[in-house]
Amino acid sequence: MRYYLASLCAFLSFACVDHSLDVSVSEPISRGDSAMSAWSFEQVKISILDRSCSGVTGENIARATASVALEVTPLVWPASGYEGADFSGLELAGVWQLSSGSADFGAFSGLVETVEGHLLLISDTGRWLQLELDETRRTPLASALSGRMRGHDGQILAGKKQADAEGLAVRDGIALVSFEHDHRVSAFAIGACGLAAREVPLSRVADEPVTGLEMAHNGGAEGLSIAADGSLWLGIETPGEGVAAVGRLLAAGHLDQVDWRALPAGYRLTGLDMRDGQTAAVFRFYRPGVGNRIFFAVYGSGETFASGRLAPPAPVDNLEGIAFGKAPSGGDRLWLISDDNISRRQRTLLFAFDLE
Repeated sequence: MRYYLASLCAFLSFACVDHSLDVSVSEPISRGDSAMSAWSFEQVKISILDRSCSGVTGENIARATASVALEVTPLVWPASGYEGADFSGLELAGVWQLSSGSADFGAFSGLVETVEGHLLLISDTGRWLQLELDETRRTPLASALSGRMRGHDGQILAGKKQADAEGLAVRDGIALVSFEHDHRVSAFAIGACGLAAREVPLSRVADEPVTGLEMAHNGGAEGLSIAADGSLWLGIETPGEGVAAVGRLLAAGHLDQVDWRALPAGYRLTGLDMRDGQTAAVFRFYRPGVGNRIFFAVYGSGETFASGRLAPPAPVDNLEGIAFGKAPSGGDRLWLISDDNISRRQRTLLFAFDLE
């Protein structure tokens, strides 16, 4: 058991600590500031660690984590490209189809590349997947760890209302997750207590986060990112009049400093990441009988640095997650992941694009 825990902790890059004193509570963390002030990660980090790891033992961590054998299938991209694909400022580094014999594998809605160089994924069924990457080539390997998200009481989050995780960001070993249906942002101290980390509610997201924009139950904060100053930024799926809202989260659950991004007709924002003054966002179009169409871009300060479009006959599915990462050259990379809705008619596709 001790060897297993040591190996597990090394893979997840956390120090296993016994937090068996249970002080968990379900109320959002109160900062004591004005409801119109922005959330600051640094002000709540210690409280998150205390509450998320409350009652968690090494045995809990071991039981909460399972090894997953994956099939990682590289997809061949013809040298001439596809008629349905167009990229600017990007070089395609690879496309892989991920699959597993597990019946609950898939439905991935968000991802990040961690500072340790792994990919951490979340699903809208309330699951974690930590995917190992080849250290040199930065390509996915066929080994991963999986676990279920857990509430403040240590019980598994169940049902669409509680477990519909969509956006993901990570800072200092703390995973920040945005949820739909029950619109909220929560934290999980996975760096301190692994996939047994308990949910710490940070903030509700108002049903009308921006005046005049009322979110649908299944159209909430699809994108989440944390800025260098510790503020949280959300990307809302429910569109305005031909625009998508990206804004800074306030303590009361509303958004300010809203950036309204123009949307191509029929598209909705499904993923978001921010780094060094740049924003990466992915937008999806879907219509029965037509299928998925994807547009994604890296932009900032009124300039678009890179963009891409995916449509059949190119490999494409319901792309929902986008994240910055590192290319083997040391330059910037974009990762994109698809949500297959755990349907045999869809695929889990992982794309890697290196920024030129």
